[in-house]
Amino acid sequence: MPVYSGSASASIPSGSASQEARKRISAVSGRNFRNCSAAARLAEAERIKAECQNKLEEADEEIRQERAKAQQSIQQSTEDQLAQAREQARQIVSHAQTEAEHSRERILRESQRELRKLAAQATKKLAFHADPFDQFLDLAEEGEEYEE
Repeated sequence: MPVYSGSASASIPSGSASQEARKRISAVSGRNFRNCSAAARLAEAERIKAECQNKLEEADEEIRQERAKAQQSIQQSTEDQLAQAREQARQIVSHAQTEAEHSRERILRESQRELRKLAAQATKKLAFHADPFDQFLDLAEEGEEYEE
């Protein structure tokens, strides 16, 4: 089959043979147009597919980076909360130790005060009742009053 260049209608003679030739050329050029169109559409689809694949890969990378940032943020938050809890525990223990020391000192002062008071009472009793024999006699005389 001869290859036609230029305008198909210019190189084809008129008449029934020419109509047949025109149909052939039209069919061939239509196929070529369809083939070109299909090839162009396929190339465009491949290009779009590649763009979408690149966008998906970029989105996956962005998700991976955001996930890493979130995990790092969670780790930092956990460490901060742990440090804060440790500081609160240290303060609680320090406060409890201080309060225990104050309580110990208060109890010590109270017991010393009580001991001084008891010592003063014992001293008074001894000072007023110097002789234990006299005390015995006093008690004995009191007992005679109850017998009468």
